[in-house]
Parts: sequence; C-alpha cells; structure tokens
Amino acid sequence: MKSFALWCDAKNAGESTGVKVLMNFNLWAEAEKGESHTVLDVGVMLIPEEKSSKRKQICEVVKSISFYCPFPLEKKNFENLFPKMDNKTVGAIFNSPCNYTKNDIYSVGYVTLYGDDAYPKFAICSCDNVQFEEIDDKGTIVKIMLTNTMFPPESDREYEPIYYRFRLSGMFVSNLVASSHSKDWLLTSAFSREEVIDFRFNDYRSLDDERIIANIYGKKQGLCSN
Repeated sequence: MKSFALWCDAKNAGESTGVKVLMNFNLWAEAEKGESHTVLDVGVMLIPEEKSSKRKQICEVVKSISFYCPFPLEKKNFENLFPKMDNKTVGAIFNSPCNYTKNDIYSVGYVTLYGDDAYPKFAICSCDNVQFEEIDDKGTIVKIMLTNTMFPPESDREYEPIYYRFRLSGMFVSNLVASSHSKDWLLTSAFSREEVIDFRFNDYRSLDDERIIANIYGKKQGLCSN
C-alpha cells in the first residue's frame, strides 16, 4: 500500500504562526447484512504552538487541511463523523472520561477530558465544507476547508485546539488488511489465520507524486508540524 499524507495550507502567504498536528487512526471491521467490511477513521487535531492571548485563532491562520489517500476515493466513501460524537464515543477515542456538549446553533462540540493533562479542552468541528481532488488516477486529496464562522463569535479560548474526525470506506480501505493462512491448513484440524495491516503515513519513499511530497516537506517547517 502507498502512503497516506497530511498537510495544512496557510490562509495568508508567508504566515509564520505555527500549528501542531495530532492525529489518530482507527481501523474497524464492521459487519452489515452478514458481510464484513473495513473502514478507517481519521482524527486530526490542530493545536496552536503559541499560548499568548494575542495569538490568532486557528481558523485565522489555517485555510484548509489536506489529507491524501493513495487511491481513487468517491464522495460516498467519505463520512463526516461529527454527528456521531457523544460522551461515550469521545471518551473511547481518547481513552478518558470526558464531558461533551454540542452547540445548538453552530456545528461544533466542546470537550473536557478528565484524564489528559496535555490537551484537556478542545472543540470538535463538523466537516461541512469538503472538497475532493483527484491526482492523475493515483490518489485523492480530501480537503477540509476552515471558516471563521465555525465558532460562536465569543467562543471560549480554552477550547482553542480543534478536532476533525471522518471515516473512509471502500475496496481500497479494505486492502489495508491482508489475510494469510498456514500452508498446510487444509491438512490440519485446527484453522488459523493471520491478518497483517499495511499502513503508511507521510512516508516519502512510498509516495508516488512529487507534488504530494513537496506539500509535506515544503510546509513542515512553517505552518504544519507532523
């Protein structure tokens, strides 16, 4: 499997304000109508590097988040997971008891983690504005656009880190998992099977497009830290 990749695009050219990126991945095998299929859940948290009260908000610095999939991806294979977020789900993702509340007007939820000292408070945003760009039949860039209206005008700065979560599905995602059997499994009474996950992220050796490599390493020292 080729490598997945992620980078951020600055809202203003030459922007020097840094943003850290924290990511988590969950690979699931879901059963539906007697059949099993694999899905990949992707979480992206943007964290300001500066802690000064005068710093800009993330949506004033970052224009978009670009996630590269090394295969053609249809829109039907992308799912915004914001509507599925609740206390139980968020607590399971971050392995911590938490309090999660949704804003009734804006597509944002506020999280307080009780077992995480690094980022105890952050906001979960909905992937409402998403664009898809095909790269020469090699892959697809999923671009999540950030807007200034994603938060209430007087949002609490305590919830400055922002988090997005989405799900990818389809045949190519299922190919991340390879099953193998023992050579003599037909001759033995015991059945055994091994599953191997082939997953790469921001690995330039397995990226087959120079533009994707340039986006990762050209912005690594500026806006985005991976």
